[in-house]
Parts: sequence; C-alpha cells; structure tokens
Amino acid sequence: MIALAVAAVVVLVRLVAAFLPGVALGDDWRERLTISWSGMRGAISLAAALSVPASVPGQPQILFVTVVVILVTLVGQGLTLPRLLRALRLQGERPWSPEEAIARLETAQSALDRLDELEEEGSASDEQLRRMRELYRARFRACQDVLSGEGDRRADGRAAYRRSGELRRELIGVERASLLGLRDEGRLRPDVQRLIQRDLDLEEARLPG
Repeated sequence: MIALAVAAVVVLVRLVAAFLPGVALGDDWRERLTISWSGMRGAISLAAALSVPASVPGQPQILFVTVVVILVTLVGQGLTLPRLLRALRLQGERPWSPEEAIARLETAQSALDRLDELEEEGSASDEQLRRMRELYRARFRACQDVLSGEGDRRADGRAAYRRSGELRRELIGVERASLLGLRDEGRLRPDVQRLIQRDLDLEEARLPG
C-alpha cells in the first residue's frame, strides 16, 4: 500500500510540475498533460535503488518501492497513453512550412556532424550510429520534399525515432543548441522555433529511462 502511495505521489508531482508557470512543455494543457503522462521512469531509478548498500536500514523496502513505482509509471502509464491521446483528441502531425523545413535541415545537419564525431571517438556502436543516421537522412528527405512541393513523407523515419535511447537524447540536445543558434542569428522566427522545440520536447518525453 505504501509503495502504491509513493507511485501516486510521483505521478502527481510530475503532473503538477508540467503546469507550473515558466515550464515550457507543449502549446496547451492537452500537450502538457500528454508530456507529463508519457515521461516514464525506469533504468535510472532502478540503478539508484540498487546502489543503496545492503547495510542501510530499509534497503529492501527502498528497492521494493522503486520497482512498484517503475511498474506503475512504465507499464501503467505506458499502456494507458494511447487511450489518453484519443481522449484528448490531439491532432496528428501538422505540415511543415518552408521556413520550418529549412530550420529542421540545419538542426539535422548539426546532429549528423555530432554522429561523425562520436564515430571518430568510438563512443557509440555501429548499430546505434546506423539507426541515428537513418533517422536524420529520413528527415532530410522529408524536408527536401516540403521545399520541392512534393508533400510530407515523414512516415519512413518514424520507426527509427522509437528505437532510441541515451544517444537519441544527446542528439536532441544538439538539435536544441542548433535551434537556439538559428534564433540568436535572427534566421528563425520565434513562433517557428517554438513549434520545433515543442516537437523535440514531446520526442524526448517519449524516450525510455
């Protein structure tokens, strides 16, 4: 019972945090609710609990509570996320404007440059690098389609977005930095920056861990 109460508090705190003033998550309350509900905890929480020495009083209880919280937030929230999306009637993917497509091209190039650096450093596996390159090449094609007037063909890259992890999270950070650079140089309107930033926030919230 105590473990379930702790899990409920974890969920409630994240929900409240998403609606605090100054927290830039989504454009409206529906997107904020979705991001907070899809922010699942797992590996990091379990690693922290396992690092508690057995000599610490209550160590088994700490581990048990952590596992219950992971089950509630990862399995419980994960299984109910599709129903939540349907209930909120969130719109599907919106079309990109030419200005947004150009900005996304540049952020994708920044991420690809970072992948080249990681390959030289040997800090990522060949499979990880391959998947991430597939992802950004698909984005390049989608942006080029928008700029050439051929429509939106983003579907090919969606599977690569889902097969991600710490490397994907790092690349999202690279994209954010590139986006801020375009804004600071006056090459990107604030409203377009917010649209792309929102998508990055939503994507990062879906990542496991």
